[in-house]
Amino acid sequence: MTADAFYFFCQENPDHCFEREPDGRIIVMPDTEGKTGNKNAEINDDVIIWNHRMRMVFDSSTAFDKPFSGEDVLSDFILHLA
Repeated sequence: MTADAFYFFCQENPDHCFEREPDGRIIVMPDTEGKTGNKNAEINDDVIIWNHRMRMVFDSSTAFDKPFSGEDVLSDFILHLA
């Protein structure tokens, strides 16, 4: 599926979350439940506090129009989940 077709597909299905793989495959993303949602919120809070200078933090539902490369990964931030 092309990027434009994917955009319109998402607009036609607003009650669902999707991701488009580089090869065009579509993945239906399930909702998180309470425990996971709470943990994700705690992680977001930690990242925002860590990145207080720029405030360029995005949640897991943010749509990006390009695949991330190694250059996009913050090499000085490592998250350890207990």
